[in-house]
Amino acid sequence: MSQAFGYNPILRDVTLYFGGKSYCFPHNEVTTLTDQTFTAPDQYKRNLANGTPEDQQAVHEVLITGQRLGEMLLNRHHVNLFDAGFVLSAKPITDAEKRDAQVKARIWGTHMVDEFFQERRERQSGGMGRLATFDEEIAWMKALGIDDPLYNPLPKPALAPEELVAIGTAVGKGVVDALETRKK
Repeated sequence: MSQAFGYNPILRDVTLYFGGKSYCFPHNEVTTLTDQTFTAPDQYKRNLANGTPEDQQAVHEVLITGQRLGEMLLNRHHVNLFDAGFVLSAKPITDAEKRDAQVKARIWGTHMVDEFFQERRERQSGGMGRLATFDEEIAWMKALGIDDPLYNPLPKPALAPEELVAIGTAVGKGVVDALETRKK
């Protein structure tokens, strides 16, 4: 029995489904994938007109190794999760592989946020882009320190009391000057 190890460097847990089973890849943790057996009815034999009673119960059975299962899980969705930094290895994952995966994940997150901004610019100029963002893009904006006034406004630093007094005094003098010039 073989096994494979998968590492998820992106900002959230990922659950993938295959053959009616769910496989969870928690954030920043290593997941062990073992060999899996999948069964399905053999429709050809079951529907034979002159089939035997054994044919009526026929099933296909497939054994998929942990490594191959991981490859199918991580590379079959609309996003190739290997590009997002996921690591799949037959050996335990090292710290160096984790660091490389996190760098790759940051690049992927930056690309995701850039793509959203480009689509929003297209939409604002009358194109087919989108205006709304997904939660994952907002999480990447926060993690990367990207300021967006609509979805991720960075906190503004508080003004010191002396600065507030100076601003109030300047505004007050400006109002007084404006009123005096208006009377003339």
